[in-house]
Amino acid sequence: MENALIAITGFLATLAAAFFGSKHAFKLQSEENDRKTKAEQVASANRAIFQLIKLHNEFAAVRRESFRPLLESPTRHLEIKPLLTYPEPISIDFDSLSFLFFSSNPNLLQELAAYQLQSNGTINTLIERGKLHVKAQEIAEEVRDKNTDIVKAEDIENALGMKDTLLLRSFTDHSIYGANEVIEGAQEFIKELGSIFRELFPGHQLITMKKPSPAPQPPV
Repeated sequence: MENALIAITGFLATLAAAFFGSKHAFKLQSEENDRKTKAEQVASANRAIFQLIKLHNEFAAVRRESFRPLLESPTRHLEIKPLLTYPEPISIDFDSLSFLFFSSNPNLLQELAAYQLQSNGTINTLIERGKLHVKAQEIAEEVRDKNTDIVKAEDIENALGMKDTLLLRSFTDHSIYGANEVIEGAQEFIKELGSIFRELFPGHQLITMKKPSPAPQPPV
């Protein structure tokens, strides 16, 4: 009887040790899975913010270098040259950001998707405007006064035709206004996403948009 009790006690002790050991191992595995999931979410958050920062900077350069110097010109549709390189369309991985549905702004993904369509549409407008402007440049060479080397805007428009002239004006206006909206939208989303991500991932490294350094001034 005593031997039987000893055997049972030993068996129960072994069973208990196995139970608590497996429970501890399960807890460790669960914590490791949580850490892995969190790391993947932080990486997804950083990728989304990076795309928005890159888009913002590309459009800011277009506005600063191409649009702003000719913004008030009545013939800006003819003077603003096609871009040498165009901003890259963004392609945010919304599936990897699905955890935002459980954030303080569950509608943010929907708003971000609409913004992506809008910004990529503006890029398409820039590209189509560039193609039409190349045609206008070719016409400008044809109507240029060979004696004075002067080309008049009205001569270009007459040769281009009313339809293409109006289309070029429209593309130009939409490119300028669209660039402003893309820049402002990127700033707002970067700020809001950053705020939400800091709440969700305290202590994790998240990228931020830094203000560009001012251009060096020439010596007086």
